[in-house]
Amino acid sequence: MTRIDEQKYGKEMARMRFVFGIFVVFTLCCENSVVSNEVSAQSLSEASQRVTGEAFVRAFLGHCDQNAGDIERVVSAAKSLGYRDLPDEMKPLIAPQDPYAEFDGFIALKGEGAPFFLGVSKAAFNGKPYVTCALGNPYIETAQVVSAL
Repeated sequence: MTRIDEQKYGKEMARMRFVFGIFVVFTLCCENSVVSNEVSAQSLSEASQRVTGEAFVRAFLGHCDQNAGDIERVVSAAKSLGYRDLPDEMKPLIAPQDPYAEFDGFIALKGEGAPFFLGVSKAAFNGKPYVTCALGNPYIETAQVVSAL
């Protein structure tokens, strides 16, 4: 957490951004038709298992940390990089539980740390607005991610 984060978001929000920012999704349900014809669920899970903690953290830093608080920039980058919209049946894997939160979700099949889920949301907490940006990989070990931080 940097001083800039605290100034921009307040101390509580800077902590929340970090807490909500990195987490690992532990379950994946994905069919061939959900992702695409070119990527099967089996090949997606095999590729997910090969992602290193360092690559996953670099992807998080590039998407979320460098664009903290700027959901529109993250969404624009995801679209320009060719990430696919996260299918509705996969959104519960990374979307916030708050049904009123604005949420955009993507699945990245190529690039550093891929494949991974990318989700951004905006909602209110204790009457104050907050934004989150999260990456998920159901197969990466938490210890790898923590040691790469």
